[in-house]
Amino acid sequence: VPANALIFRSEGPQVAVVTAESKVAIRSVVVGRDLGTTLEIASGVGAGDRVVLNPPDALVNGEKFGIWGGLSERERRRLRRQRAQATRSITVVNG
Repeated sequence: VPANALIFRSEGPQVAVVTAESKVAIRSVVVGRDLGTTLEIASGVGAGDRVVLNPPDALVNGEKFGIWGGLSERERRRLRRQRAQATRSITVVNG
């Protein structure tokens, strides 16, 4: 994952992923190798997970967001219709 996706909290290193319901799930991760701008994650996220880039400090589990990065145009159109329900937007990348 990109290094700017990592969250440092008292619980240890974490990554925020976005669920199918456009909600945040914060997961504890084990970092395998640090490759500079990219990190190898040994456990905690999978290849299909949508990882939040530059997660805000106040991010909490279950928070609903509008998501714009890492999506197809069709998904973006669908999410634009749902945007009124979101309080703020984040960018994600597919893991």
